[in-house]
Amino acid sequence: MPALDPHVAARIAHEREYHERHYAQVPGPPGVNFDLAESPRRKLRNLTWAHYDTVLDYFGRDVRDRRILVVGCGLGDVALNLARNGATVDAFDLSATAIAICTERARACQVAVRFFVSSCEELEAEPESYDAVVGNMILHHVDIP
Repeated sequence: MPALDPHVAARIAHEREYHERHYAQVPGPPGVNFDLAESPRRKLRNLTWAHYDTVLDYFGRDVRDRRILVVGCGLGDVALNLARNGATVDAFDLSATAIAICTERARACQVAVRFFVSSCEELEAEPESYDAVVGNMILHHVDIP
């Protein structure tokens, strides 16, 4: 992978520092709410639910055996819910603290997701290795032409 532009690398470092401080304040791994995956009831005008439903609708509401990459996964709610619905999920965030929390949450609720640390700009993935790449409120954090 080519070296990052110094301005992009500095922005990533600044974002990483901010998010490490933010996730360090999370009081222990929070429980996982599987309403996205399991509830027939939908919440209108809720961005997380709308985002999740858009992903489900893309696959005809069946993500079983689909490979999905979750970009900027934060605490992992969308990734864990997709995996609970049967998707094979990889998810990343630039915060190692967030990924540690996600990994603990996945272990505690016995849901398999491969969480890892990366920025979007540094991500290495094989072409066409995912059926979908999803992210919720992440585009303003990336610098990819």
